[in-house]
Amino acid sequence: MPTDAALNQFLDLLRFGSISTDSKYKDQILGCADWLKNKLTAIGLEAKLHEMQGHPILVAHGPKKKGRPTVLLYGHYDVQPVDPLDLWHRPPFNPGIENGTVTARGASDNKGQIFAHILGIEQTMKEKGDLPVNLIVLIEGEEEIGSRISRHFSTRIARRWPAMSWPFPIRRWSRQGSRPLPTVCADSPRLRFL
Repeated sequence: MPTDAALNQFLDLLRFGSISTDSKYKDQILGCADWLKNKLTAIGLEAKLHEMQGHPILVAHGPKKKGRPTVLLYGHYDVQPVDPLDLWHRPPFNPGIENGTVTARGASDNKGQIFAHILGIEQTMKEKGDLPVNLIVLIEGEEEIGSRISRHFSTRIARRWPAMSWPFPIRRWSRQGSRPLPTVCADSPRLRFL
């Protein structure tokens, strides 16, 4: 069960109207990416935003330690458009809790999953002082418009982590309209070129 502070942070994350398909939301996209960078930095990871032709890619990592497996955690901070607005019971970027469920655009695709991972990383680092793996967190802002992550950018990541046993992406996903179902993916079509 999340603490009140964690729940409030999650609600803050959901307030960003990070719609990647509409340029009028560019400030919201940048604000969301920056919020995530600051959160990952605050929990002890080295985090950096990489400017792309479209929206920034956030890459964070812990220390590289020889002999440890490397895990790539992938997610996205952009969301689908909110139209038609009249089908929403509340403004889509004004999150609320209804019957124990957080309701807002992006709560189940994909900000909830990202934030759950961040909380897990934070708790592990608090309890153990370290992570048991070499961790890379990649959070993009263009998944909803086709994940235009360039091979050039991916190659830069691979060069920085050359001797590690990777990738092993983990992505937590839930089917919308049902209970969350965590999954571990050893392969993802968008990440095969890594």
